[in-house]
Order: sequence, then C-alpha cells, then structure tokens
Amino acid sequence: MTRTGWQNRSGCQTRNRKHKDLYRKHAYRNVEVKQMVTKEDLKAIVESVDEPTLDHCVSSLQDEHGVDRNEARHLVLVNTLQRFEGGETYIKFDDDIDFESFTNSGQGQTVSDNSDSAPAPDPIPDSSGMAETIDWDAGSVVFDGDEVDAESPPETSESYHHVPIREDASHPLVPSDREYLAQEISDGVTDVMEFTFAVQNSDFGVLLTGEPGTGKGHLVKTVAAKANIPLIRINMGTGITKEKLIGRFVPRANGDGLNGQLDRAKNIAADSDLSVGEALESLSIREKFVWKDGWFTKAFKNGWWILIDEINAAPPETMMPFFGALEDSQSRSLELTERSQTIKPHPGFRFIATRNPSHHRGTNGMNDALKDRMFELEKDYLPKRTEANLVQSMTSLNDEQASQLVEIAAAIRAGYPEQLSRTLTPRGMQRIGQWADLYPFATAVRKELLEGLDFEDERDPIERKIEQVLG
Repeated sequence: MTRTGWQNRSGCQTRNRKHKDLYRKHAYRNVEVKQMVTKEDLKAIVESVDEPTLDHCVSSLQDEHGVDRNEARHLVLVNTLQRFEGGETYIKFDDDIDFESFTNSGQGQTVSDNSDSAPAPDPIPDSSGMAETIDWDAGSVVFDGDEVDAESPPETSESYHHVPIREDASHPLVPSDREYLAQEISDGVTDVMEFTFAVQNSDFGVLLTGEPGTGKGHLVKTVAAKANIPLIRINMGTGITKEKLIGRFVPRANGDGLNGQLDRAKNIAADSDLSVGEALESLSIREKFVWKDGWFTKAFKNGWWILIDEINAAPPETMMPFFGALEDSQSRSLELTERSQTIKPHPGFRFIATRNPSHHRGTNGMNDALKDRMFELEKDYLPKRTEANLVQSMTSLNDEQASQLVEIAAAIRAGYPEQLSRTLTPRGMQRIGQWADLYPFATAVRKELLEGLDFEDERDPIERKIEQVLG
C-alpha cells in the first residue's frame, strides 16, 4: 500500500516528547554531533520550490553547503516529514521537529563516528536454539536453517571480460556454471561484454529489459558463475515485503508469548518517532529479541550481487531501500530504520534488476529517478537459426522440427501480450521436445500451447498459427 500522508523517517509524525527523547538517547548515542547546516538553512532549501523532493534537497545541500551526499540524506530524512507517492519522496518542513545534524562514515559496518569499530553484533540463533556470535564486519559464514551469511571471496588478478574473478572459496551462493549463447549487439560487442562492462561500474546498477525467455536472468547467472561471485535472486512478484528484503526482529529463543510483545512494540513505533528496536527497549524486553537481516541487507554488507527479478511488479513500499542503495559508490547507504542504523556497502555489492516491457499485465511504471541510477540494457530473443540450434541441443527434435518450432514461437510472440496471454519461451520449446518423445510432434506442440489456456477465445488464433507452420 502506498503511503500518502506526511510522515517522518520512522513512518509517523513527531509529536510525543517522551518518545522523541528516548529516540534521541538511543539513535545518536554513538554519533558525534556537528552543526554543519542550520535549521534555517534546511528550511530555506525545502521551501525554495513548490514540490520539494528528497533528491532536490540532497543536491541543494551538496551544492550550497558542500555536505557529503550520505550525510545530506540523513539531514533531510531526520529533520523533515516525507510523503512517498508515485515512486517519489516529497519533503515538507515542520518547525516542531527538533533539528539534528550529524556525519556518517564507514564501509560495510554500522555508522558510528566516535567508535573504533561497529557495535557488537546481535547473537544469531542456530538450529539448536543456542546463540552464536558472529564477526559482523568479516561476514563469517553462519547457517540458520537453509540460510547463509558469508562475505564474497576476494578478487584475483584474472577477469571474465570486464569482471574480476573471485577466489574459489566454495561460497554456497555462487551459481553453478552453465552454457550461454552470447548475442552480438553491434560493432563486435556481445551482450556478455556489454553486461560485464556495465556491472563493473560501481556507481550504477544494471537494468535488463526484455520479453520473458530472452535470457535476462540466465545472462546474470552465467557471469556470476564464471567470475565466482555470490548471487541472490529475488522475484518481486511472489509476495516479497520490505521485512523480507531488509530484515526484522524475531524472538531470540522460542516465540511463546513473545510475538504479542513484538506486535505491541510495533504499535508503539507506529504511534511515535521510535524504531521498533527502541520501542522494545522502552518495554524493557529488547534482550528477548534478535535482529535478523533480510537478503538485501546481507548482499549489501557481504558484497554479493543481488538480482531483483521483475522489478516493475514490486509494490511501491518495497522500492524505497533501492534508492539509497543505488546512489554513487561514495554516497551509497542502506537504512535499517527499525534498528536506527545505517550501513555502508561492501565494495563488491552490485544491484541488478530485470523487467518485462511496460505493456505486460501486472507491471507498474518504472520510476524515472530509479532508472536514472542504472545502465539499461535491452535483451532480445536469439536469432532464429541460433534458437533452433539451441532447441536441438536441448531436445531430440530434428532440424526441420526445431526450425518449425521457432517459427511458431515467433508468430505467438508477435501477438503477446496484447492479443495473446501466452508466449513461447525456450523452456516451453524444451517441454515440447520432451513431449515429442511420447507423442507425434504436432500433438506435442498442441499439448503445450493449447492446454490450460487462460482465455478460451485464444485457442483459435494459436491453432491457426500452428497450422500455418505445420500445415
């Protein structure tokens, strides 16, 4: 659900003095306060335009006051009210908010200016219910069920195209090696060369746009496998929430009686300027809970690549963490608002996303500010002859059958998704080839393409396309 009301950084207006004092006590206890920008300075910037945005305010603080971009973001978020609408964060100044100014530094650790190292990590419960402390900065391997938290291996002097190859440390998130048919884009440059060139630039993310079955995810997995890089893939069309991406508090041992207390803390946080962690402290139950990083946070601090699949199908509220994570490499940060913490990325972290074209059902428009933070690369289907060879390599179809199947695929793709709800991807052609081991070829084609159609009125046009090719 998109938030439309004016809210502060933690999601509500600041009015409760008791909660405000508690917030300041815990959120800034390890931060050196420096008055670099005054309240009047920030107010003037916010009120200098009719519809001030976060990007406008941050850029103005950089240009007019020489403030680091990361610090500027914090100054704006802490000292203003925000409204997130249409993929953009709009800013409003509130004279009742107590002005705070501070600086941030650090890489791959919680921001804490007057401390020699990051704060002691929370113990992570293992499968036996006992607690195990991990070295947060080093990213030591920790298994919690099927989960892993392990730093990306160091780089070697060798490269796969433009991407340095990592040492073989048997990282559990490195994809298995796979075959990939590179496509020439132009001037002798292939899609693999183009992607590795773009992804190696740490100031931008990479956005791969193309129809289903054009190999967007396959390309990313192939490069990660060749370069020995840990990769996490998250499909945004499967009920992903911000908690799953960023993290959440969970009971430290068993959850008997604690989930209700956690819900109470969340309600307090929703009605005040407190984070959930601070609300737990106010109830004197903080030690009963442990923070559990989400996959995006783990990738950010451990130097993994993260692949956000179908990014334009994501709910708007899950998109907010991506903006800070896609700043330039010097300003990039991730806010863990429930913990009142900010972390800087591991230098190996890369943000990669895929999207289907905007004419697809169930997709949202892409925010221009987010797109501006990424190289956009277009992926197309393989040339017909190449795709026919691929089909033959995956199936027992002969040359004529593979060529006919590619022609049928091209005809169906031309009508998808405006006229037809189903397309034919290389995986679909592979299934047809496998059905052809049991049925005659024409029967296998009709079984794959006509059974289980979402809309019955599509059967006739698909049947006609099959008959045009097979006769």
